[in-house]
Amino acid sequence: MHSHVDDDRREGAPVMTVMDQMTLYPVADDVLLAPGGRVVIRTYGVALETGVSYRTWVTGVRDHPRYWRWAKYEDARRGHDQVLEWLTGRGPQPG
Repeated sequence: MHSHVDDDRREGAPVMTVMDQMTLYPVADDVLLAPGGRVVIRTYGVALETGVSYRTWVTGVRDHPRYWRWAKYEDARRGHDQVLEWLTGRGPQPG
């Protein structure tokens, strides 16, 4: 049994993902080196039909929220810094 995606890949057609269809506006990026590996913190604005929504994604940390949402650019900048402070033990976990 073959799916439509498998047929497209065999013919060399690119496979679109949700991320390919999103317009992202970079706000801040940081990488922390931890004993368990690398932790990546990225904050982006995501274009929506109603405007821009801001999110901070954290990868490489187990048992913690993977992302936070922010309403405005200024909140996203402050929120990114708060996530960074929390991950490095210099502040509380952002809300």
